[in-house]
Amino acid sequence: MRLTNSPDGYGFVHWALHWITAALIFWLFWLGLTMVELPISPQMFQDYALHKSLGLTVLVLVLARLAWRRLTGVPALPDGMGRLESLVATAVHHGIYVLLLVIPLSGWLYSGATASPANWFGFFTVPDLIGANEAVAKVLRAVHDIAGKLLMLCLALHVLGALKHHFISRDAVLKRMLLPRRS
Repeated sequence: MRLTNSPDGYGFVHWALHWITAALIFWLFWLGLTMVELPISPQMFQDYALHKSLGLTVLVLVLARLAWRRLTGVPALPDGMGRLESLVATAVHHGIYVLLLVIPLSGWLYSGATASPANWFGFFTVPDLIGANEAVAKVLRAVHDIAGKLLMLCLALHVLGALKHHFISRDAVLKRMLLPRRS
């Protein structure tokens, strides 16, 4: 199995980073929606701690994925894609990456602004980048929430685009991400 990306397909590393990140994002989104509805309880604090740990994990995975993309490149968009479709696909991909950085960073900063530092799965406390500040916390929470909703919109467009390629255009766009490229 090929580890690196090539002009016509994704390698194992990129494929694994994509699907692990995708699974974590959906877990985080579900956790984020449910934990805010919980009464103050040990379960609520556990869910918040897990949400923070998973969010920091996504941040590291996204940085690794961006570095991997830079190192190995990515497959070209399929021939025959119109200019508008190519532009939308590129904008959605870039939007996803920006949001996958903004969301965990705003969450990390929000933790500091609320004097509730993130602890990564109980192994270590992540440094507080800003001090407690209620006004800043409100802004960061809004950024975190709005960016989360925008990410879900971008991911819906991403999935719909992949399905369009598979069922309408009948090209290999979806297949090359469903299975890692063989050598």
